Amino acid sequence: EFLIQTADIEWIEASGNYANLHIKDSVYPMRITMDKVEKLLPKNFIRIHRSTIVNLEHIQEIQPLDTGDYQVTLRTRKILMLSRRYREEFKTSLSLT
Repeated sequence: EFLIQTADIEWIEASGNYANLHIKDSVYPMRITMDKVEKLLPKNFIRIHRSTIVNLEHIQEIQPLDTGDYQVTLRTRKILMLSRRYREEFKTSLSLT
């Protein structure tokens, strides 16, 4: 068991029946579905891919790709993909913050 601050979570990735919380250089697996963890998180967390949730506070840059997807770069230089399916919800969330 461990306690973490949600503000420290940079991004979350699905891994089978687990959601891996990425905090700095550590990964904390939780046995929970992405849908459930998404509902538990505050509004500054947004789904950007079926297997990825990102903390908006940790995003450094967003770049469009030729495929229609976007590349999301975190402050840690980690690169995540924003899929077309989640693009509109992502844009809406950015305008609310």
